[in-house]
Amino acid sequence: MKNYLAIFFLIASTFIINAQKFHLRSGVGISSLNWYENQSTANFSFQLTYQKPNSSKLFFSEVKTFGNIANSKVDPAHYEFIPYQMQGQTQPMELDINKLSATYRGGSAEIGVLFNQTRGKSQPFLSPEVSFFSISLARKISTDITQYVEEEKYALHGLSAGLNLILPGKAKWIFSTKAFLPILTNFTLYGRYIGVPYETSSQKNEVSWRNQVEVDIKKFNFGIDYDLYNLGGTENLKSKTIFNSQNKMLSVYINYLF
Repeated sequence: MKNYLAIFFLIASTFIINAQKFHLRSGVGISSLNWYENQSTANFSFQLTYQKPNSSKLFFSEVKTFGNIANSKVDPAHYEFIPYQMQGQTQPMELDINKLSATYRGGSAEIGVLFNQTRGKSQPFLSPEVSFFSISLARKISTDITQYVEEEKYALHGLSAGLNLILPGKAKWIFSTKAFLPILTNFTLYGRYIGVPYETSSQKNEVSWRNQVEVDIKKFNFGIDYDLYNLGGTENLKSKTIFNSQNKMLSVYINYLF
């Protein structure tokens, strides 16, 4: 995510040059992730938009980060520990799978364009949207004494397209739904133990869905997101197979419009 943030703030620096065309918003929120475990995360976001005064196109870029608020107990039904032998030891290490905890973290970056965004409209209208979207998700497994065991990382990069219904007024409402198709995917499994692969390729690039309801009131933006990400799995005969999984993310947030 460091590269995403650097690119975003490089673009955001041009905001000072022409404030009439560029607009910045930032905000905080909280998400509930229903993945292998149920877990809550704290979120931070920045968005920059650009639109010429008489243009119907609005360009945008956005960066989001999220990290866990509290650990979750690992569900043994959704985790398999293979007792690898550690370097310098003659016996493989064993762990009590019922005493493991998981932490989630990740982030996303998006750059795209909204159409039919001519300013000054007073009647409800539709606005198509296309973008390049990238998201990364990580699940870290630790023991009850915080000893690191392993970490799964998913990275999905692809195209997103959707439709926005916009209701102008003193309170501006926006309802949107988007389909996300990963083009490039990567699955990484880190671990303390001999035999855990460091990097593999993920399989099955399935369509994911992103849904959103927002309302703009003066300088504030309030929103609810419900995203469903289909994550690929990986097969490794020498160590561990990770099956396909699905991450359901419900988020609420507030942004301030500069």
